[in-house]
Amino acid sequence: RDGLSDLVVDPDLRELQARATELIQSPPPSGLSPVRFHYPDLSSAIRYGRAEGLRLGLGGSLEPSSATRVRGSAGYAFADQRPQAEVSVERLLTPEWSVAARVRLRRRADLGLAPGAAPLLSSLGALSNSEDYLDPFWVSGGSIALERRTDAGALLSIGMGMERHVSASLVVDSSPIRSSRGFRAVREVDEAELFRFDLGYLGPLEGPWNGRGLGGIQAFVLSGQEGTGLAIRAELDERWGPESPTREIRLLATGWSWIGDPLPQGHRLVGGRGTVPGYAYREWAGRRAAVMSLVGSTDVRGPLVRLRAGLHGGWVGGADPSVAARWAAGASGGIRASVSVGLGLAWDLLQLDLARGLRGGRWQLLFSVDRRWWDRL
Repeated sequence: RDGLSDLVVDPDLRELQARATELIQSPPPSGLSPVRFHYPDLSSAIRYGRAEGLRLGLGGSLEPSSATRVRGSAGYAFADQRPQAEVSVERLLTPEWSVAARVRLRRRADLGLAPGAAPLLSSLGALSNSEDYLDPFWVSGGSIALERRTDAGALLSIGMGMERHVSASLVVDSSPIRSSRGFRAVREVDEAELFRFDLGYLGPLEGPWNGRGLGGIQAFVLSGQEGTGLAIRAELDERWGPESPTREIRLLATGWSWIGDPLPQGHRLVGGRGTVPGYAYREWAGRRAAVMSLVGSTDVRGPLVRLRAGLHGGWVGGADPSVAARWAAGASGGIRASVSVGLGLAWDLLQLDLARGLRGGRWQLLFSVDRRWWDRL
């Protein structure tokens, strides 16, 4: 009836897959230069902290072919007086599979179970109030990872590499603006050269009551002269509400378990901003930890002003006594909980919350930005 009676469709699936791979690897020119500036986030260009002082960086990307991308960045911390650098090469193998190789020199890692604030706010806190919301140490080495994206949008990864861990040190005593208050001490880790093997999964989740979100689990083994340990980390970010929410409930949960020799860097820090607000910042440490935040919000004056309220909880245990003494941090002594109430401004981009810890806690007034922007800041 539509004039297609002579059309015969008998596809060879292998031929279609080969053709799809060819098209993906050789798309038409985009008009963009193959050499461009590239910054993973704003803080890779400029940041400030107690273990670096002022740190400036520069980054770029190169695409020698449509299926290959090379990215590099380098920076210099003026108070620490040492360079930092990272180079990665990413190659698309098929529409589903890709491989990436990375080399790092003094990449900054954090001992917290969850970030305390967006990197930009951490730098502003360090400049204005002698608090950079990080417990850093340095990681150098190389790795290779194989990744697969599924039709459902999930990401599977497997990788291995070598790492060298080195403690950071306190190179700035206080904020240049508020010099009367000193920075927190930098927590030490064991210097070690370790082999690392990774497995990871991150994918979309559909929860009950029309919930939608992301869930992931990562397991990695660190093995070397300091012994062997297995780390398991699980994360959940679930939301309930319409696509353009006037009301929304959000659940954030993170768990951590370290199995094996009690290296200091196998412990995670919890407490205060970013985990259980209303308590001293990162006052608990252990090889096992879990935190949860359940926050509801609703518009009170269009999308510009939202009312927020939250319930937060956390637990930390299994600290090695020597690590607890070195870090001046111990177990949480059971579950610690807190409540919060606040305002979200400008589509919830800016957030102002008043929190209170319920077991030996205190009042805290916290300013933050929407977590969905943290990776860009």
